[in-house]
Amino acid sequence: MGKSRFGNNMKKIGEILPSILSRMGVIKGIEQGKAVVFWENIVGNDIARHAKPFKVKKGILYVEVTSSVWVHELQMMEPEIRNRINKYLEKNIINKIRFYPARSSRLFKKIDTKEIKIAPKVNKLSENQKKEIDKISSQIPDEDLKEHFEKAMESQAKRENTDK
Repeated sequence: MGKSRFGNNMKKIGEILPSILSRMGVIKGIEQGKAVVFWENIVGNDIARHAKPFKVKKGILYVEVTSSVWVHELQMMEPEIRNRINKYLEKNIINKIRFYPARSSRLFKKIDTKEIKIAPKVNKLSENQKKEIDKISSQIPDEDLKEHFEKAMESQAKRENTDK
């Protein structure tokens, strides 16, 4: 990179972005989110048919389960499932799993997308916010990290829009 009025200390955003994201806690959130994304690969089809994770927060994976019988069964298996998740992710990222009986079967139904009526989004990003996220994320060479980064930044921007 050429010399600028700022001297030779200029760095590409791709070089500094990982450390910035790490300090913001975004990387940890992305790593925890992988437990949700790869749930079926980790636990297998049988468990995945009866249990679906819906949130990860501060190392705790929250899982909705089809029945109280399955809740009890999975609670007994919690240490094993947690170890499998952490081994799959190659990091000790999930510290606890909490299982809850499904309040409705919404997570377990096959949804006919033709019948879904999408309500207008209240929390839209402005064009400037979208451009800023795209500008920053375009510097990330890893596609998986780039996608997770964009989702995290969009979520944060929407939360900030709501707080205004």
